Amino acid sequence: MHRFILAFTMVVLSGCATAPVSTQESRATPKTHILSSPSGQVTDAHQSGHLIVVRDKGFLGTAANLRLSIDGVAVADLRPAQRYDVFLKESEYVLAAIPVPNLFSANTAAETSVTVKRGQTYIFRAGFGYGGVILQRSTLSSR
Repeated sequence: MHRFILAFTMVVLSGCATAPVSTQESRATPKTHILSSPSGQVTDAHQSGHLIVVRDKGFLGTAANLRLSIDGVAVADLRPAQRYDVFLKESEYVLAAIPVPNLFSANTAAETSVTVKRGQTYIFRAGFGYGGVILQRSTLSSR
């Protein structure tokens, strides 16, 4: 009986982790979930760097949006397997993600920085791990 309970618990917990999504598999964030434009946003792709943030898929955290901020400005609410694309001028930016709603302030924001260079693409993944929100450089290409 103890082996059954242990095995069942392991199966349930392994299904809770979020998993990375490639940019090809992801869906664009709907306009209704775009909150504002970051201060460094530009329209000329040839004079900028490309930032892509893809929200993981999986069971953990599916009831909440992940609110993405760039330099303290909330730019988008991401659902599982959605991506946020923006072209930014060369500069250093601070990215943050926090769940919305954040019931009882149970989760703190995950933050990271990126130095954007012209002609470069930067892909990040956002999701939930067992320690809370994650926001990190993706090892997945835009395949």
